[in-house]
Amino acid sequence: MSQNKNDELELEYLDDESYLEEDDNNSEDEYIELFEEIDEDEEYEDDLSADKRNMDTYDDDEELNEEFADDEDLDNDAKKVNLKKENNNKEKLPKNVIVNRVMIGMGIAIACFTIFYAIVIADMFKAEPAPEPETNNVVEQPSTEVIEQPTEEPEDDSVFTSPYLDTNISQEVKDILCDVSLDSMDSGLNKLELRVENVISKAVNEDKTIYENVRNIYDYFIKNFEVTNKSYVDEDAVYDTCSSVDYKSYFDMELIYRANKALNKKSGSPEDLACALTIVFRSYGLEAYYIEGEAKIDGEYEDRGYTVVAIDDEYYVFDVAYEMENITDEANLELEYATFCKTFDEVEDIYNDEGVEDSIDNFEEFATLPQLTFDAEFSTDNGGSTSGRAKYIKGYSESGNSTDAGGDIIINLGEKIYLDGSVSNSGSNTWKLNVKVFDTEMNYVTESVLYNVTTDSKYNSVTYTPSIAGYVRLNYMVTDAYGRTCTVYTIVEVVGEEETSTDDEDTSKEEESTDDESTSEEEDSTPETTSPKYPPYEPDTSDKTTDPTSSKEEETSQDETTSKDEATDNSESSGEVDNPEETTSSM
Repeated sequence: MSQNKNDELELEYLDDESYLEEDDNNSEDEYIELFEEIDEDEEYEDDLSADKRNMDTYDDDEELNEEFADDEDLDNDAKKVNLKKENNNKEKLPKNVIVNRVMIGMGIAIACFTIFYAIVIADMFKAEPAPEPETNNVVEQPSTEVIEQPTEEPEDDSVFTSPYLDTNISQEVKDILCDVSLDSMDSGLNKLELRVENVISKAVNEDKTIYENVRNIYDYFIKNFEVTNKSYVDEDAVYDTCSSVDYKSYFDMELIYRANKALNKKSGSPEDLACALTIVFRSYGLEAYYIEGEAKIDGEYEDRGYTVVAIDDEYYVFDVAYEMENITDEANLELEYATFCKTFDEVEDIYNDEGVEDSIDNFEEFATLPQLTFDAEFSTDNGGSTSGRAKYIKGYSESGNSTDAGGDIIINLGEKIYLDGSVSNSGSNTWKLNVKVFDTEMNYVTESVLYNVTTDSKYNSVTYTPSIAGYVRLNYMVTDAYGRTCTVYTIVEVVGEEETSTDDEDTSKEEESTDDESTSEEEDSTPETTSPKYPPYEPDTSDKTTDPTSSKEEETSQDETTSKDEATDNSESSGEVDNPEETTSSM
């Protein structure tokens, strides 16, 4: 039996030779030890064969039994070694298998990275058309802000409904207001109209009666505005506020300025609040007026601004500031309405009618001035001429409303220049001619206003004769009754020798002059009437009116600017102006 076991062990070792050939990781010491065990087993088998022949003799030998026991232990050890090698064989793989597996793993990794980057690149290409939705988001953002902006002021989005009870308003007043005919009127100033529209949109409801809307506007001021002390009105601030519109009346401009300030700050003096209420009423359609009047405050009359509404030839007082100053029971949501649609008889203990008619007359219903246009033409006897048109633009200085007629006018010394002007409006106009003189090198010499006449005509004509060679700049100006000035100018070259004679030489020349020469000089100095090129022209009527004040001012100005030249002979003067009204010499 032991022999069979050894045979099996030997076969197993022989079979393991293939394993030994493949297992490069086993050390040489393990191989040598294994073969030594095999050799010992062969020797043991030979001994076992010899002992088997004498089996019977060895059965009782205890030593032999111990050897067989040792053989069994050896057999168990061999099985353990074999099992260990089998496990090693399972755990350790050949190099080519390992290389193949590594290559496969790298291939899989490369494929994964390739797919990943392919997806990323594909997303990038897909993202190119994405700007369109992004652009839409950018466009929609401002609209979102516009919608959200009023939430900063909740009242801007809310429709106002008066919280006050109207138990103190008579039914007669309600009926009067309900029967009013509405006629809306705008101020013409865009920034003010936006603020007025904001109030109208919150306080006016088309489903309500006129009375209800009027009271709602009145109560809107009481609820949302504050009364402050009187403030000084700066005229420059008034003109700055109304700079974009050329209003006819300063009264209207101050009304607009006060209303705009009060609606912007939601506070103001009684005058400011009255102006704001007046313009809001006008926008709604009531015939409202701002009154610069008087009111009894603390037993004494003082200047007071308030609003009146004309209904069927009767004036009704509205004063939100007075109402706000005298609230006694606001907690119970009840107002006295002491100055809501009250006649002067009803409030005679507070107001009088001083200033009412004057304020109504001063109101021009936000009328604007007509366009001021000035056309001027410069011409000479030798055929030279030029013309230009100046339009008045509000907000510009006088120089900003000037036009260069251009042209290239050349005249000889002593020749005349004819100036003809026409304005677009009728009424009182002041015409001026300002002359600036330069020598032949364009060095400044002197200047003076040679012509200044106020007439009721829209046409004017004047003649100028230069007496110094060089260059002259002719500034032809017109100023209308509203103080608006337009200017058309040109530069004329005067050809000839400059007169440099002294007083003695001039005296000797006068002694040598003949009677004919003196006669001709007198004829040249007489006023000359010229017909303008803009019909109809009436030289015998309107243009013959001379303003004495203007003449005196002109002579004073000439004395100040040309005193040195007037000390010399008339031959040293720079020119003469001939017109139907007067003859002016200077320089």
